[in-house]
Amino acid sequence: MTELERQLASLNKEQLEAVTTVQGPLLVIAGAGSGKTRVLTLRIAYLLAQGVAANRVLALTFTNKAATEMRSRLASIVGKDEASMVRAGTFHSIFLQILRREVARTGYSEGFSVRDSTASLRLLRRVMRDMNVPDSPVYKPERIAKFISTCKNQIVLAEHYVADPRALEADTQRDMPLRGRIYQEYTLYMKRENAMDFDDLLVNMFLLLYHNADLRQKYQNINQYILVDEYQDTNFVQNVVLKYLVGSHRNICVVGDDSQSIYAFRGAKVENILNFKRDYKEAKEVKLELNYRSTANIVNSANRLIAHNRLRLDKKCHALGVLGERVKIHRYATPEAEAAAVSYDIKVLAESSRLDYKDFAVLYRSNAMARTLEFMFKSQRIPTQIYGGKSVFERSEIQDLLAYFRLVCNPNDDDAFLRIVNTPRRGLGSRSVQQIADAARMDEVSCWQYLDGMDDSMGGFSSKARVSLSMFRAMVREWIKSEKEEDATKLAKDIYVDSGLKKYFEDDTEGDSEEGLGRHGNVQELLAQIVNGRDAYRSDGHDDTYRLSIFLDSVSLLSEQDRNAALKSGGAERERPHSVTLSTVHSSKGLEFDYVYVIGMEESTFPSERAIEGGSIEEERRLCYVAMTRAAKRLTLTYSETRQYGHAMRTLAPSRFLREIQPDYLMESGAAVDTLDTESLGFEVMPEGQNQDYAVGDAVMHRTFGKGVIKRLLGRDTDRRVVIDFEEKGERTLVLRYAKLVVVSRAEGSGVE
Repeated sequence: MTELERQLASLNKEQLEAVTTVQGPLLVIAGAGSGKTRVLTLRIAYLLAQGVAANRVLALTFTNKAATEMRSRLASIVGKDEASMVRAGTFHSIFLQILRREVARTGYSEGFSVRDSTASLRLLRRVMRDMNVPDSPVYKPERIAKFISTCKNQIVLAEHYVADPRALEADTQRDMPLRGRIYQEYTLYMKRENAMDFDDLLVNMFLLLYHNADLRQKYQNINQYILVDEYQDTNFVQNVVLKYLVGSHRNICVVGDDSQSIYAFRGAKVENILNFKRDYKEAKEVKLELNYRSTANIVNSANRLIAHNRLRLDKKCHALGVLGERVKIHRYATPEAEAAAVSYDIKVLAESSRLDYKDFAVLYRSNAMARTLEFMFKSQRIPTQIYGGKSVFERSEIQDLLAYFRLVCNPNDDDAFLRIVNTPRRGLGSRSVQQIADAARMDEVSCWQYLDGMDDSMGGFSSKARVSLSMFRAMVREWIKSEKEEDATKLAKDIYVDSGLKKYFEDDTEGDSEEGLGRHGNVQELLAQIVNGRDAYRSDGHDDTYRLSIFLDSVSLLSEQDRNAALKSGGAERERPHSVTLSTVHSSKGLEFDYVYVIGMEESTFPSERAIEGGSIEEERRLCYVAMTRAAKRLTLTYSETRQYGHAMRTLAPSRFLREIQPDYLMESGAAVDTLDTESLGFEVMPEGQNQDYAVGDAVMHRTFGKGVIKRLLGRDTDRRVVIDFEEKGERTLVLRYAKLVVVSRAEGSGVE
């Protein structure tokens, strides 16, 4: 029996049907924990076993991590050589490969660069500054960037927008008459600098196929079998391009779960999966409803929640595993009490049952909620890692080195030029840099083209600036020449040394400062990633030079999840293997843990206030469904009766989702949920403002000072004070009514219940 036959024999009926349905369009509705990655991989292996050439299969994913995992699994079944011939990658990476191959038809020059969201926003700010756009909330750069992205996802080009009198009139009525012009100028700047942003990769792929019938036919012939993972997260332009690629052969298999469509804010259209059978009328549908991950109680609770959505496909997941514990719901008076209880519960459970902290996760609706959690976990000496936090790729030292790489690979990249022409400082004042930028714009050339074309006298600049600019120009000229033929690992090190960055960062570490060591460690980690990239490139069967531009493409296209997997912020720190994961729900998608806590289950928090006001409750409910289905063994949902919003403390009602999940846990009229088995957590939580009895010897938790033991009680009524010996801060005297203490454990024989 072959490895493929062995794995096919282990599939359930629906999984086998999804794998072996080869011809025509296929919709696979894959519930959480139903083994969709395995099904996709085995489907590719089955196609190859049926005689389909590996280079005729295209698998599209949403993260490089997912594509890498798919290739790895496939290699274990069909062998590394054949697996490497299958084109598997993200929409952006596959489209970039095609755009580079067909660059002569795109209107761009060879070597165009790809700007990530940070670099794109910097360019937008420069455009608005050059246009003298007034400083106004309606012209906030982030808001304009969102508008531009939305237009591109809907294939509304800048030239079309500024030619639409209705759109311009609507903008005028909203007091933002310059919005269309900003979009147009941003597009012109990008084109002049021979650069694309992420949305441009999708739009330009569409334009390439739309305007060139021969290329449509060419790529339809190449991609005879198309598989799409996480189809519920596709946007409008991606779906249109898919239809162009499918053509007449109609062999497209999409896998997704409408209940996990949570990226509408990025342009995702849940309608794509809802309407698939309308677009492909002959499509076959297979439902993967057996959850291999979670207990029956978790799955049933999630089913009850998502059943309240009106826009959804008909499916009902059920669990293969045991019934398990009931989903727990806990109420707390304050966010501090909530965080303290969750951290203590995890500590007690991990220690009493000898569990690894990596099996625990705490999920929340927004990043702002992480701060209180971090403090409480630190107080309990519980190791944590924030998943989806700041990536080391966002650190200034990494951005500096990458800007050098970008300029070498695309000399027209003004964003890169302006960032590094005086980094590290080489004697150029801001006036000299601005002089180059202004002159380049007047001549309608890039900053590098202007500098490269200047005669050696460099008239108009000071003698110090002339020396610095001459040295900089000579270095960049040499690097540009080397990039065409030199291995990326050597060129990257040369740039790091010759640019002066290495000396600058090493000088910064002389005092053994934590920040300096962190910067140096981050750069060393990036250089190590280039070596890893080269090795992976060669293992995929490429025998040409691994150029710096190839590495730069791979970095530019890393998703948020991919960047977190590649490098962690805080020096060259690797992902901590024995830590509790703290994550937003959005970032947790695709992950799973034995024990999951979802905090902040209040109205205006989860669902968010914006979702309530904007009518996006169904998307929020899908987000809650994703949070719940991350749990395998135990799920705990918590909420606080109060939470800080801005400068005000607000009293909040429990989330409507709690009522939808477990009606048995709620009192009438949407009143607060009764705290379940609070004492087992080791806490006695009272709403703020109520009296609570304390005794000498009680172990308590304080938001600022951490854990301590009560030594003395002084005064009475509103003047009551408490003396606490804190583990890390020593003895402190606090006014009891302001202290917001959480009792961790009672003193033996205290008599307080």
